[in-house]
Amino acid sequence: TLNGLRKIKALASFNIARFTMILLGIVVLILIGAPTPMLPLALTLAEGLLFFFLIAYMNVRVVRLVINKNTIPNMKQHLQFGLKGFLTGFFTTVNTRVDVIMLGYFVEDSVVGIYGLAATVADGIYLISFYIRNNVDPIMGHAFASGKLDEIRNLARKVRKFFYPLMAGVGLLVALVYPYVIKIF
Repeated sequence: TLNGLRKIKALASFNIARFTMILLGIVVLILIGAPTPMLPLALTLAEGLLFFFLIAYMNVRVVRLVINKNTIPNMKQHLQFGLKGFLTGFFTTVNTRVDVIMLGYFVEDSVVGIYGLAATVADGIYLISFYIRNNVDPIMGHAFASGKLDEIRNLARKVRKFFYPLMAGVGLLVALVYPYVIKIF
């Protein structure tokens, strides 16, 4: 819904919040001494919290969420559509994790954990560029369709001005912090 309504900043913020909450959840579970099999609980807690944050945001900023006899047929239609698209999302996610699954079969759990954490961090970093692109694409597309090539150049210059230092900073921060985070785990 947020993507369809072009509320890309909110969408990006919620996606960043997802990865942040998962990481914080893992750290908290480790600090309180939770047994290792309980660590996936961080994902469940993060998704649950995110669900309630999204419901609240949608209700306040997008559309008042009301359930009544008029909305139930639409809810059924949306649920049917979502169930049809579920497998696509499932297989897309599994496809990006085949390496972790294969490592899980051939090496010990600690190696898979270290690699899986690195893969998750890499996914989070990728989302930065993904959401910047999602914000810039419609503007550039409109400018291109209108023949405003100078507008495209100016926007590209602005994006390069902050994007390269941002990604260099994020990369450097991750490279510096990652060895210490791994020792915690």
